[in-house]
Amino acid sequence: MQVKSKKNRNKHLQKEKKRKNQDSIVVEKKRQISTSAIKKSRKKTNGLAATNINVKAVKIFSALRKEEDSKIKQLRVCYTLSSTQYIDSGSKKIYIQVVNPKNQIISNNNNPAENEFGTVLSYSAISNVFFENRDADDCLYVNLEEGKTIKGNFIINIYADFTKIGSSIFEYK
Repeated sequence: MQVKSKKNRNKHLQKEKKRKNQDSIVVEKKRQISTSAIKKSRKKTNGLAATNINVKAVKIFSALRKEEDSKIKQLRVCYTLSSTQYIDSGSKKIYIQVVNPKNQIISNNNNPAENEFGTVLSYSAISNVFFENRDADDCLYVNLEEGKTIKGNFIINIYADFTKIGSSIFEYK
């Protein structure tokens, strides 16, 4: 009786082992497919670079506000989009991410972007730049959140299709 149960147990274990091997092969194939798809999508923007990044504070004055009250309300981020290799011409989505000294991402819209692979990117501003394989200058204004605007070093990250293409530091004194 014990021999029969051991044989049945062995058969069951062998079937379980075979099923697990097949499952791991399927998972590995899925991983290979998604990795190759990510690599293909990155080829479109991998050669882009954000250079000459210039960040300036913007204060907004009006008759309703006192000059002593005015903190910075926006950041003006300018950069040059250039390529290090041939890239398809066309519209490129450029995401600007501003991180305050407390490591909080400044985002007025609170709607993070998500690509087809499920990668999520929280951003502060977005710009569509038409790129024709030559340097393109772009500037945009990032609205700052009241509670997250503190003195210190802000990190400005620039992304193209979820790939970081540039970074700079802005010191708010």
